[in-house]
Amino acid sequence: MQTKNSSRSSQPTVATVSFSDSLNFPADTLQWKQNGVQLQTKWHFQEGVELEMNIELPKKKHQCTGIVVACKNSDKEGVYDTTVFFMEPLPKPLLKKCRPDQA
Repeated sequence: MQTKNSSRSSQPTVATVSFSDSLNFPADTLQWKQNGVQLQTKWHFQEGVELEMNIELPKKKHQCTGIVVACKNSDKEGVYDTTVFFMEPLPKPLLKKCRPDQA
C-alpha cells in the first residue's frame, strides 16, 4: 500500500535515510518496526556494525542508532537487503508517520 502526501501533489511519501550520503526511498519500500527497519542499500554492511541514521519524513526528522543484524545480496545487482535493529525504539509519533497503516 502506497502512502500519499496530503498536499496537492500525487507524489508518494518519501523517507530519506542518511548515512554518509542520502538515499530517498518510497515509504512503502521500507518495512518499519518499532525496534528496527528493513531496507535496501547500495552498501554491504557487516553484521554487528553500528549505524547512525537520520530519518526524514515530511515535517518529521529523527536521528537514531542501530545495529546491522542482517545484510545479504538482493535480487537486484549492487543492492543489499539490510535489517537494522534500533538501540532505542522509535518515538511513537515518528513511527506513526513511518507506517501510518500499522501504528
